[in-house]
Amino acid sequence: MAGSGVTEAENSTKELFGDERVMNVLLTSNNILMGDKLAEAVRIWRNGAEQNDDTTIVEILRS
Repeated sequence: MAGSGVTEAENSTKELFGDERVMNVLLTSNNILMGDKLAEAVRIWRNGAEQNDDTTIVEILRS
């Protein structure tokens, strides 16, 4: 699954972003720049809450 910094991102009520949200973002992406879409989803999820952990997303594109 995604790195723990992504799944453990907390919003202002300390609720975790979690594996299910990561999967939903990835499954609903258009398969282009999924890392950007995931990073944006985490930013929106935090809704201004202070970042509680690192967030590392690695996306490998194949041509």
